[in-house]
This record gives sequence, structure tokens and C-alpha cells, in this order.
Amino acid sequence: MATRIGVYFDKSAIGGRLDLEALAAGVESRWSELAPVVKILPVLADEAARKEIRADIEENELDGVALCGASARVDWDLYRFEGVQVERISLREGCVKAYMNPDGSLPEVPLDDTLEAGAPELLRLMAVDYINMGIIKLSKTNTPNPETLDGSGRVLVLGGGFTGMYAALAASMAGTPVTLVEKEAHLGGRARNFFKTTPLQPPHEKVHDLGLENLIAEVENDADITVYKDSVLACLAGTPGRYLASISGPSGGQDVEVGAVVLATGWQPLDNKFLAPLGYGISPNVVTAEQFELMAKKDELKDKLKTGRVVFILDTKLCAPCEDGFPTEPDEPVEPPYDTSAGPSADPSGGSDAEAKPFVYEDMSRPGPRVKVFLSFRYQMQCMSPASIWDVSLCHDDFRAVVPLTWGRTRSSMLHSGFSTDGPTVTHQPQFAL
Repeated sequence: MATRIGVYFDKSAIGGRLDLEALAAGVESRWSELAPVVKILPVLADEAARKEIRADIEENELDGVALCGASARVDWDLYRFEGVQVERISLREGCVKAYMNPDGSLPEVPLDDTLEAGAPELLRLMAVDYINMGIIKLSKTNTPNPETLDGSGRVLVLGGGFTGMYAALAASMAGTPVTLVEKEAHLGGRARNFFKTTPLQPPHEKVHDLGLENLIAEVENDADITVYKDSVLACLAGTPGRYLASISGPSGGQDVEVGAVVLATGWQPLDNKFLAPLGYGISPNVVTAEQFELMAKKDELKDKLKTGRVVFILDTKLCAPCEDGFPTEPDEPVEPPYDTSAGPSADPSGGSDAEAKPFVYEDMSRPGPRVKVFLSFRYQMQCMSPASIWDVSLCHDDFRAVVPLTWGRTRSSMLHSGFSTDGPTVTHQPQFAL
């Protein structure tokens, strides 16, 4: 149980929504004996702030630290102080960002990080409760003594792709030896075909290089990571904490004792035979997201795309029989898109077009911080917003996607896009592609 606690407020995480001076004064008044150190710091995640906290721990013999700011979901790895209990008090996500006035409205946001009118009283009381609960939790919580297993401390990571390499590095950083097994002759997996990646770091607004070469070099140069390429796991026997992994590779078999296994063997694309209704295999302009990404990486798009517009179909469950969301073998061969050789003026709501199956785009999700990069594409690059695709039809030996768009309160059809000599490029699969 913590008996001497340092309480630190993160001004950058709360953004002027709370009167931190008043909250700090309240802590000093109520918890003066238990919390000898109470400070407001500009940015807790900054190295200078962490250095100041370490100095306070040594000078004041602190055995507990309460960090009042962002939730523990972020920057958890930054706040590790040896022999000191740490409690993250979520004044940002759990309090400020979750608060609404009793009438359902949001509080006014100060423009200059000042609170001349004061924070809403209910919001202030919420913050006080969060702080008090965090301090009491530190004072009542014992440091656990985990039961240790008499087994191997080595971790086996299966798969040397993007996820597998990060898992290996994370285990190595924790002081654990790692055995990494990759079936191919090189590390990287499918990420070797990536052109860019969605933003992995704040402010999450622009795509950037994956940095795969640096990641591979970091793994291969880590003394605590043993890498087996062109190898597979032939057998895994034993119990948790005491496994014997038999690894088969070019140099023969190798037995390694491991305590845990991380499965990072990647993914496989949907069988392309289910994409016949989208025209896949008929026109070179209908490609998968993986193929499109590789084309971008090889710089093959500049000379082929006339308008820079691409139709992305993210949900293809209607293009082939499905069971529980997964394609099944069709009873009869799936027909390719019907012919609308009458020309692009054909009415998509009538005639032969009326029997076309819709291809839904409207269920695209934008979880977490990725919404920022999506909005960047939508507004800066004139990327279309989510909508229902009426049909994908064969027109003059190529393909035509009819999409009802809501753009500036107008509805239109996206009929003119794609390569210089053909129709629109259509990609599929619920994954990110540039």
C-alpha cells in the first residue's frame, strides 16, 4: 500500500476544461499527510516531466504516483518507476470527454485555456471524485506477488510479419528471450507489399512509410531474438510454461524449450473465385486491395489512372452465397456482370439493370484515431463518403459502378473514373488500400 503519494496533473491532456489550480489545492487540503507532492505539469508524457517525477520519488521517498490526465490506454509504457505503484486517473476520457450538462448539452470550451466563468459544478465534482478514488486506491492496494512457474522463460513467436516482429521486440524489451519462426526466406510477411500504412502515431492525419526495413534490422540485430527463416513449427508438446517446440528448417530439426507461444501467422485473402460478379478475372481494372496496394508501391498508377478516382467495394457478401458472413461454394457457377452495351446512359433503376445485385459500401467502419485520416482523404482528396453501390455492370467491354453519393446535398453517379483506356478500377476486401 502506498503511504507517500505524488499527485501530478497533465495540463496538455485536459485542455483547459478544468481548473487544475483549484483541483490541486483541494488535493493538498484533503490529502496533505498522504500526498506530500502535488504538481501541475505542462505535458506528463514529456521526458522532462518524467525526470522531475523520478527526482520527486527519490527526494520525497514516494512509493505511489497518481497521474491525472489521459487514461491508461495510452502511454502506459512511459510511466514505469521501479518500486513505485502507479495509478492513472482518467480525467480526460473518463471525466472531461464523457461529461454532458444535465440538459444534454456540452459545456462551452474556453478558447485560451482559461476558466474565467469556472467549470460546470457537476464536472468539477466528477473530477474530484475521480481524484479521490485514485488516491484511495493507491493507499489500499498491495503490490501483488505473482506466482512464478518453474519453466522456460523463452517466448516462441510464429510468424515473422509486421505483427510477429513487433511481438518479438516487445518480449525482448521486457527482458524475455525470443525464438522467431518464419516460413519464408525473409522477414516482413505481406507487409513487404505495403506502399504506406495508416498513421501509427499522433496526430493520425497522414499515411506514412511503414518503416519495414528498419523494423527487420532491429529484430535481426537484437541479441535476445533468435530468428529461424525458411522454417516451420513441426511439433509443439508439453504444458504452458514447459513446451518443447520442434522447429524444422533448411539445416534440419531443432528442439527449443519455450514457456509461451505467440501466434502471428498472418491472414489469407478471400478466394477470388467469389468475386466473379464484380468482374474480377475479366477486366484488368478490377483488382483486390492487396493488388492495388502493390501497384501503388511499384508506382504503376500514375500513367494508368485518368481521374484519380477509384471505387472501393468493402463488403462483398452479396457477390456469392454466404453463410454466417463467410462465402460458401455456390450451387451454380456465378455469372459475371451483365452486359449494358446500350451505353452509359442506361437507367440503373430499370430494364436489365433492375435485376442487378447491390454491393454494399455503407458499412465501412472508421474506428478510433483512423477517423482523422479518413476525413483527410474524404475532404482533401475528394474521396467519396460511404454509400450503397447499386451495381457493377459490364459496359462497352469494361465496368461501370453506379454509386448514389450525398455530396453537398446532391446525388450523382460515379461513372467516369479509372484507367486511361478502360473503365473504373474496383477493389474489394475490408482492408485499407491507397
